[in-house]
Amino acid sequence: MTTAVDPHTLPVISDLAQRLRAHVQFLAGPDLHGRKPGTEGNQKASEYIAGQFREIGLESLPSLRGYRQPLAGDLGDNLIALRPASGQPGAAPWILLAAHFDHLGGHYLGADDNASAVAILLETARAFSPLAHHHVLFVAFNAEEPPYIRTSLMGSQQFVDRLPGEIASPSRLQAVLVMDLMGGAYWKPIQDIIFAGGAESSPGLYRRLKESRAATFEVRRSKLEPPTPNLEPRTLTVLPLGMHLIEELPLIGHTSFSDYDAFRNAGVPFLFLSAGRTPRYHQPSDLPDTLYYERMAATVNWLQT
Repeated sequence: MTTAVDPHTLPVISDLAQRLRAHVQFLAGPDLHGRKPGTEGNQKASEYIAGQFREIGLESLPSLRGYRQPLAGDLGDNLIALRPASGQPGAAPWILLAAHFDHLGGHYLGADDNASAVAILLETARAFSPLAHHHVLFVAFNAEEPPYIRTSLMGSQQFVDRLPGEIASPSRLQAVLVMDLMGGAYWKPIQDIIFAGGAESSPGLYRRLKESRAATFEVRRSKLEPPTPNLEPRTLTVLPLGMHLIEELPLIGHTSFSDYDAFRNAGVPFLFLSAGRTPRYHQPSDLPDTLYYERMAATVNWLQT
């Protein structure tokens, strides 16, 4: 019999895990009322993310005159920040790390979906050193949840349809990594696994993923910090998974599930990263105290490799 995880037994010991939890507690707190697009709570979430980008020291794109890309339909903004290439400021291609920050609103506070991935986005940006030959964009998309998903109003679709002038064409996006549902843990056999879909369509991404898919991490905020006392190193496994296993649903058929779809349709190589759905998905029980923060911290470290 498969054993379920009691989230209250999962440790939150490392400094990085505590920082991740603080992000989730704010974004999925009751004061933001579920971050539904077009609401005050959604605006407060965007202000928080922009403030974190500023504190981290990320640059904004000159064409946007700030971190915000306004969306049509009075839905709010995408938040976009830049870590420019250190060696080729003008000619470098782009890598994008993204997660949506909106949720359903009301009593649906959305800790795993998707405050968990936004927290990983922020802490990865904090720890990330500039790459010599690639610009790196950190993007928090809005309007991913119903009724906007798979429509022209979806924040990621609006981004692709109105690419900032610095990027100009999807062909300059070398790779896009989209994160969704990154904090949930429900079944013990897969509690230390992150699934990665989409690499099967890109030989370069698949090769890179195979090289780094399993590693042991001593969870810490950066590689320069000493190991955290009383926390045993764990093995985070990043497991390649064909998108057909994610998108082909019995009795429904082929269905896309997140912000990766706009980039796939534009021919951009992508990875879709997720810990998978738990029974708390799209439920009022999706709360900050149900997440596995040390695995989220290990994911931050893996994203830097």
